[in-house]
Amino acid sequence: FQDLASDYYQVLRVSGRPRWCRAVWFLVIIVLMIFTGYMVYRLFSDYFKYNSFNQSTTMWRNNISLPAITICNENSFNYTAFTEALTDNPTLLQEFKTLMIELEDHNDEVGELEYLDKTAYNDLLNWEMEEGSLVLRFRETLFHTLVGEYDYKMHDRGYHIPQADYAEYSQMTELGECFELNDDGKLQQSRGGHSGGVTIDLDANVKDYVFTTPTKGFLIFIRNHDETVMMNLGGYVVTPGSEVFLRLSTSHFTRLEPPHGTCKNVLSQYAKHDSHYETVRECIQRQKLSIMIAKCGCVPWYLAERLYTLGKVDVLDAYIVKLNKEHSLLSRQARVRREAKEQYRVRRNGGQASTNNEELYKSKYNKNICGYIEQYTCQVYVEYLVRKQIVTLEPCPEPCEYSDWQVENSVSVFPSTEEYFDTFIKDKVEKTPAPTYEYAQQNMARVHIYYDQIRVDEIKQTKAYEPQNFIAEFGGTVDLFIGFSFFTVCQLIEISIAYCISRLWSRKKETPPYTTPPNTSKVVQNNLGSVYDG
Repeated sequence: FQDLASDYYQVLRVSGRPRWCRAVWFLVIIVLMIFTGYMVYRLFSDYFKYNSFNQSTTMWRNNISLPAITICNENSFNYTAFTEALTDNPTLLQEFKTLMIELEDHNDEVGELEYLDKTAYNDLLNWEMEEGSLVLRFRETLFHTLVGEYDYKMHDRGYHIPQADYAEYSQMTELGECFELNDDGKLQQSRGGHSGGVTIDLDANVKDYVFTTPTKGFLIFIRNHDETVMMNLGGYVVTPGSEVFLRLSTSHFTRLEPPHGTCKNVLSQYAKHDSHYETVRECIQRQKLSIMIAKCGCVPWYLAERLYTLGKVDVLDAYIVKLNKEHSLLSRQARVRREAKEQYRVRRNGGQASTNNEELYKSKYNKNICGYIEQYTCQVYVEYLVRKQIVTLEPCPEPCEYSDWQVENSVSVFPSTEEYFDTFIKDKVEKTPAPTYEYAQQNMARVHIYYDQIRVDEIKQTKAYEPQNFIAEFGGTVDLFIGFSFFTVCQLIEISIAYCISRLWSRKKETPPYTTPPNTSKVVQNNLGSVYDG
């Protein structure tokens, strides 16, 4: 081991050094090794904690994309058109009114909705299942909801939305037909302040509200581009007669996957355009929809409509297959509902099953889709189960890369004066008869969505301890206290191999009988020399 040229040999083996001095150095070496072992343990412990920290950088830009926006009326469908359609069938209309009043009475005791006797409303429920969801048939169209600058251009942004293309910007949710804007992220803002953002004028059409609708106005959802919003989760309320300013600031997050972070990329099943990873809101939404399907024994009408419209029939088929597998596990009430629905369809078609293929989901999937009334009662009940933690949702991880918007809102009166209404609003609203100032106060609202500053906060989660940092600290610690390095390790390996070879070599030589045993250290030294000399 003299070839190692180590300080340990110099300290402990050099002749002439007093024994007490070598003993002291021996103790020093033992202490240093113990301390080094402790330091190495701490290094490993810190590394395998997988700590991380956030790095924040503010990026000022020339322009910045506005978020995707979803605008929904608080009223799900046009009750005026509904009542007109049932003028010749007052029995069904009365059933609907009675049912809605009963649901309103159970509003504070939603747990009782599970035991709501629906047999008294079989004709109404089966009529809706056969003819189609009330919301789809009596929808409040975007043409009647959007007023002002939408025939239109949004403040010269070049984002043209002709009336004929409203279908491209509409999507069904639990709140009915909603307006979806800027899914492609092309709507951008280049100067700060509300004059550089988007201004939207809305008409609530309060006269068409279902009489049990608790609040009047709109819900606005600020969301990631291509994020799907189908349930009332995290919206901003806009009431008629108000001008709302939604001031935005945005942050772009980059997260780490386990073990350093908690993010997880899960493909969204409901993406409108290209595939994307679901957000926390979409994760909660997906779980609630799954619970609703399991508890109700049918697919919510707005989910079926969305999947079919987007061409995602494979996802819809998967839900139907799951329902059919669990058919025997459905509650008695759900089985009775399916049987009654099928009997009603046969009766309506002169003893034959319906063969209407105009809309696929109405024929192939019809008996597996909840109508508006079924979906409404079931959804309220599911919310009750989740709120009372009778049914628990799994934790939802963040996607590994996403944007988030912080919103500050302020409200003023709209229209501010009758003169302002006559000058700037009255002639832009296409209604017959022409709207009055009082109508505008009770129905209309204006929303400004804008950035106050054209900047993005980039927040990146970074590993606190990279592998190269660990190697550097480990090498520095052992080299500082006990003089070890990778080169030393290689030397030890080389000497160990040479020593083993020398031992095997010495065993092959015959030892003369009755002779003095050879000096082992010399044999080892001579054999080591023979190994290196070839």
